[in-house]
Amino acid sequence: MNRPVVCDASFAVKWFKDEAGSGTAMGLLEDHACERLDIHMPEQCVAEVLSVCGRWEPAPASIEAWVQLDMAGVVRHPLSDDLVRGAEAQMGALGCGFYDALAPALASMLGAALYSADSRAHGGFPGAVIVDS
Repeated sequence: MNRPVVCDASFAVKWFKDEAGSGTAMGLLEDHACERLDIHMPEQCVAEVLSVCGRWEPAPASIEAWVQLDMAGVVRHPLSDDLVRGAEAQMGALGCGFYDALAPALASMLGAALYSADSRAHGGFPGAVIVDS
């Protein structure tokens, strides 16, 4: 098994729009494609990426983003008892809401680094990699 990393939606949208931090995001995706690491995301974060892509572009953008994420083999994690309980713990530790606590909870469960562009929600997570937003 490759080294796991967790990406939240604020980071993953950088795969689809050229903006600050996109180079870092694309490098991580390349490392995933070359099997140097495995990218994991809560399913709710994947849904947020698709929603954002749909706001930027005409209707097929969400489907195109879905196909790209699916073909890339990004590992998606549904809500589970462990993830929900972990998110509850991260809400207290980070002072963020439930949705923002999902990615750090998954990172904690997997012993993985967290990649995010949301310093307010995730800056306090140990070892978080915060990229420019």
